[in-house]
Amino acid sequence: MNQGRPRDTDITERVLELARAQLLDGGLAALNYDALAVGAGTSRTAIYRRWPNRTDLARDVVEASTLPWVRPETGSVVEDLVQHSMQNVLNQQMVLRGRDASSLWLTILSPEILDHFMERIGRRRRDLGREIIAAGISREELPADTDEELLLDTLAGLALFRSVVARRPAAEHEIRTVVRSLCETPPRRGAAHPDGPATTT
Repeated sequence: MNQGRPRDTDITERVLELARAQLLDGGLAALNYDALAVGAGTSRTAIYRRWPNRTDLARDVVEASTLPWVRPETGSVVEDLVQHSMQNVLNQQMVLRGRDASSLWLTILSPEILDHFMERIGRRRRDLGREIIAAGISREELPADTDEELLLDTLAGLALFRSVVARRPAAEHEIRTVVRSLCETPPRRGAAHPDGPATTT
């Protein structure tokens, strides 16, 4: 085995892992190229060639910390939504790895990172969720006027709150309970609000 100079891919992986730890510790402001260079066994110049600024590096850290999204196709809208939500939980745990995530999530929600996060990660997840609900409607498991955005927001909020705030990831049986309830009585587009007029999307 070659014990000489690290390969470029090795350096990239090591820098991303070290940068993830820095983001968890202190957010975007904590990214330190000097410390990254020492820890990864490379130079500041090599890091700057890959990531000219901290925002670019933070974006790649977030993207590298998540698994690709795959649409479940179990034939059941309940089970598809459960598996879709569990992918979300798993990705959050891959990013956090048992750490306090407040600094990292503040980084993700910063204007410099959020648009990239939603474009590269959030949009794909949401599109797959919409496809799952559309398939459920076509199988007549859900009514045609199901408010897919509110349903998906509810599931995403559960996963995020449990992982980031409560620091107790939602278990699959808990998600299944919530999904079943939502599918039995789904939110409807244009449903009348008890304190006001009907809502529209």
